[in-house]
Amino acid sequence: MKFALRIEKEIKRSTCLYGFDFDNFDGTDFIEIIDDVLKNNNEWNYKSNVKGKRTENIFLENPSFKAIMTASKDYLSAFTGLLNPEYTLSDAYGIRLDRGDWTANHRHGQANVSGILYLTSSNQKLFFPELKLHVKPEPGRILFWDSLLRHESKPNLEDKPKHAIVFNLHYAAGQYLEYIS
Repeated sequence: MKFALRIEKEIKRSTCLYGFDFDNFDGTDFIEIIDDVLKNNNEWNYKSNVKGKRTENIFLENPSFKAIMTASKDYLSAFTGLLNPEYTLSDAYGIRLDRGDWTANHRHGQANVSGILYLTSSNQKLFFPELKLHVKPEPGRILFWDSLLRHESKPNLEDKPKHAIVFNLHYAAGQYLEYIS
C-alpha cells in the first residue's frame, strides 16, 4: 500500500457572523405553517442535528420569507459584501424545539453562508463555541454566519416551544469572498 499524502496542520482563518432584528416583526404566519406541516409530516423529526421537530424545505419559495432575505441583503450590503455575490437559497426549513429538544454541535460545511430567523423568544440560546458567543432568540432576529462555524443549543428548559427558520446559501459558480472559507 502506498501512502500518497498526509498533511496535519492547524489553519487559522477569518470568519464572520452578522445579526440584526427586524422592527415590528410578526412570525405568527410562519409558526402556523411550521406547526401545520409538522402535524402531517414527521419525516425529519429528531433525524438531523436538530434534536427536535423539523420540516422539509418548505420556505424555499415562500414569498414572505424571500422578501425577508431580500431586505436582509439590502441591509447587510451597507457594511459587508456577504450577500452581494449572486447566491442560491439551498435550504429553508422550519424548526420547533419543545421542552427537552436541542441542537447538536455541528456546522453547515456544504454551504457558504448559513443562518436562522427566530420566530419566538426563548432562553434556549444558540452557542458558537469558536466565538465563545451566545445569541438569545427574539422574534425577528436574523443571523448570517460562515457555514463552517460550529454552533449548538442546549436542551430547551421552557414549556413553550422555540420556532425558527434555518437556511443555507450557496454562491453562484465563480463567486467567492476572500474571508469566507
